[in-house]
This record gives sequence, structure tokens and C-alpha cells, in this order.
Amino acid sequence: SAASDVYKRQWQDSAVVRTTLRGRRVWQVNRDPGLVHRIEPLGMPGGVLAWATPNRLRADGEFALFDSKGNQVTRGPIRWQENTRILAAPNGRYLCLSQVKLIKHKGKSVQEKHAVLLDASGRVLVDKGSLFFQAEPLLVTDQGALLLFGGKNVFFTMTSSGKLEVAAKAPGQVRRCLRSRDGTRALVECSGGKLLMLTLRIADIDRNARVQALTGLDVSESRHGAP
Repeated sequence: SAASDVYKRQWQDSAVVRTTLRGRRVWQVNRDPGLVHRIEPLGMPGGVLAWATPNRLRADGEFALFDSKGNQVTRGPIRWQENTRILAAPNGRYLCLSQVKLIKHKGKSVQEKHAVLLDASGRVLVDKGSLFFQAEPLLVTDQGALLLFGGKNVFFTMTSSGKLEVAAKAPGQVRRCLRSRDGTRALVECSGGKLLMLTLRIADIDRNARVQALTGLDVSESRHGAP
């Protein structure tokens, strides 16, 4: 939440609500009933990303981006078949969908992991992923650059136009990732219990954002305190 505001979501009746710390309601957006909502306040003033899934199996959900006044900026579906996850840039200008798609390859059904970059209006800018490049997005910057895990224990960076660069090696498969509110750092847990703190420096060249540098710090030992 912001310094003087609190966001909450309700299930019955479904709503996304912004209040002050004293409980005064600033705005409320009613949503379709019976959806279990999750919300993420963004760095932009008062912006919030909300996504919801029905309280039943094999049913599609939805996501929505709201501005500081509760106006809906964009809205889209969450396909249960694609196991969709949603990441947002801190300033709300970009969204990234992490999707798993089933394709036929040599007569068999196989999975492809895709990273789909959207602008704030919901327009698709880049759809990156294939059978040979399993793209798993970890972080979106204010400039629309992505930090990706591409399988084979390699981190990649991607510009908002889709240009890929190898960024660093990983000590194992990525299990989960926590992102800083400003979108410049990621705490990544890899297989074997390894923890990496990744820091990004961003360059903006001809309005085509790219990651200038990626540095990693192994913080696994710090979990257990100093020896």
C-alpha cells in the first residue's frame, strides 16, 4: 500500500477497494461475483494490478490494471489451460504474461513456456518462447525490459522490442523469485537451495530499453547467519 492508503479485495461481493488508513473509502470497483482476487499495489501513484480466478476448477479468470482513481486501464483473460501468471512494471506501463502452451511435436503434446509483453493498453508488444527457448519471466522494468530464465540454467534479458541477450549463468533451475518494488532487484531461489540477489542497471537508448548490466550475489550462506 501507499504511505497513506490501504488496498483490499473482497470475495463476496467481489470488489477491489482503496481506503485511507482511517478507513475512509476512496474508491471501490465491483467485480464479477465469486472470484478470488489478488492485488498488487504498483509504484505509480495509486495504481494497482488485480487478478482473479474462479473458486472452481478449470475455469478462466481475469486480470485488470487500475489507475489512482480506480479507472480501469486494461483488462484481459487468465486462461487456466495456459497456467497464466502476471507481472507488472512498477510504473504500470508494461505487463508480462507468463504462459504455458501445449503444441504438437513429432506426434506428441509438449509444453512451451512463453513470455508475452503488453503495454498498459493491453497491446501485445512481444511474444517470446518456443520449444527450444522456454521463456520464464521473472521481472519487468519501468522501461519494458525483462529478466527471463530461459532454461539450461541461463538468465536472459530482453528489450521491449524483443532483443535477447545472455545475462548470467544460474546455479540451477529457478524455483521462485521475489522482486523489489522499484523493479531493479530480484531475489531468486534456485534448485539446491541457492539464493541469488540480482541487480539490474537499465539503459534507455533510442527509446528501446535494454538491461545494461546484471550483477549477482550469492546470499545462500547469509540465511543461516555469520559463522
